[in-house]
Amino acid sequence: MPFSRSPFQQILGASILLVVAGILFIPAYLLWNASIQHSAESLPRCGQAPAFQEKDQAGRPIGIADLRGRVWLVDFVNVADQDQGELLTSEFAELDQNSQRSGELALISFSIGAGSGTGVQEYAQRHEASSRWHFLATGESINALFQEWSAATTACRGTLPLEKAVVLVDQDNEIRGVYDASAPEVVQKILIAVGGLLRAGQSPGSAP
Repeated sequence: MPFSRSPFQQILGASILLVVAGILFIPAYLLWNASIQHSAESLPRCGQAPAFQEKDQAGRPIGIADLRGRVWLVDFVNVADQDQGELLTSEFAELDQNSQRSGELALISFSIGAGSGTGVQEYAQRHEASSRWHFLATGESINALFQEWSAATTACRGTLPLEKAVVLVDQDNEIRGVYDASAPEVVQKILIAVGGLLRAGQSPGSAP
């Protein structure tokens, strides 16, 4: 005759299983959460990103206030210089393609030598930029922007020219890294850093 447990025994057994699962799961979760926080905290802190307000290739206004709460990447692209422009743009295109599932990442390309907004639009279309990738036709403001970003990134950039750099900014608009666009596996390194910031921003106990 098959063994039959009473309702009390079934409830007790289920409760024991839940307690055991909790004992096993909670430390693992806390360890995972701590590793995320450590990954994000291990990134340098280079100071606040300079303020800006421009329009992108689609005519959408975009500024530093719009980017708060998101992780974003910045470069300065000379669209008239094929070697310099294509190096950075190819890296951003790869980052754009590898971040299709993330709505919390933005790419900002300050465009040098693009002329009108039409020139920026054509450049963006040629590189199949998604809606997260904003090409900004900065016009006369480019010199001031370049100087401000150059000063803001000095602590983390060292001797790397800004026009060869990719700048990482976190959800609080703080600069968290500067990467050499010509370095091996730079896209993978940036994606790992971006992922750490995104997960840290989503985990309980993260800063508001």
